[in-house]
Formats: sequence, structure tokens, C-alpha cells
Amino acid sequence: MLKQIVALSFSLVITSHLMAQSTAPQAHYETIFMEIAPQKRVCHGIGVTECLQYKKFVFDENGQKIYKNSAWYNLYTPIEGYEHNPTRQATLRIKSYSVKNPPADSSSVRYVLEKQI
Repeated sequence: MLKQIVALSFSLVITSHLMAQSTAPQAHYETIFMEIAPQKRVCHGIGVTECLQYKKFVFDENGQKIYKNSAWYNLYTPIEGYEHNPTRQATLRIKSYSVKNPPADSSSVRYVLEKQI
């Protein structure tokens, strides 16, 4: 009986370790810049919720923002470490990680706030 309990415990530890690794971000990341609108919008992902509105941009050689698109888009993935302020627009530098084998209801990208500019 004790051997069965030990074997079961060991298999649970291994399984949980493997599951944690499958959703953990890679060590490599891409630095991206986003502008976040003050207002959220209703969006439809897994159910109906409110999403942040964002625009991606880069800086040119003179330090000027160059927007990749002029429209606001729904951000379905949360930004770890970011607390939204509905009274002002935010400019963020973000680490973007690819997540290997995410669960079906999760994003394949993980965003982590590096700095609010």
C-alpha cells in the first residue's frame, strides 16, 4: 500500500511539473511597445468580457513613435504587472513571451510589463 501511495505521489509531482513547463514562458522574449486607451470595450472571446484597447508602435531613429496600425484593437491577453487607469492613456514597454503548448482556452503569448513610459 505504501509503495502505491509513493508511486501515485511521484506521478502527480511529475505531471504537475510537466504541466507547469508547458505553460511557462520561454527565456527569450521580444520587447514590444503598446499604447493603451483609457476606455475598455466589450469583446467576445471565451464569453463576453471587457478588453483593453491597444495600438502597437516602434520608435524611429529620432525617437518618434511610428504606429503599426492606426486603429485600436482588443487585447485579449492580460499584461502582468499592469494596472489599468481608466482616466488616462498609457504607453508601455512590454516583454512578449511565446508560450509553448498553451491550454486550449489560453493565449499562446504572455505579456509582462517592463516599464510604463
